[in-house]
Amino acid sequence: MFDDALFQKYLVQYKKDLTTGHWDAESYKWKAAKQFQENWDIGSQDFKDMLERSLEASSNLLTSYNHYPKNMLLEFATEVPEETRALFVSLFDESRDYLDRIEAFNLGSEVLRKTYTPTAKNH
Repeated sequence: MFDDALFQKYLVQYKKDLTTGHWDAESYKWKAAKQFQENWDIGSQDFKDMLERSLEASSNLLTSYNHYPKNMLLEFATEVPEETRALFVSLFDESRDYLDRIEAFNLGSEVLRKTYTPTAKNH
């Protein structure tokens, strides 16, 4: 269950910390979120193009060591845009528990990877 009071407490502290010297190091995350919000349209005719624009500013947020989930998502969106769109529709369905949504997204992504890019190792 989401504890709004606890969230508000941490939000106040985060804003305080952010404005006292962390903005330079953290602003790229907010810019990436803004880029996503300004470009995300689940009903877009060209899902792959929309996804690419939405994730354009994600830089290291979707890259970790030798893993490139952004590239994998874009490859899925190229190969099977409607299946990829369905994964995101399910992921953003707030009527369901968020942990269930994340698990379903991960499992669905793995099915796509095994089906369309079985040799991919850095997803």
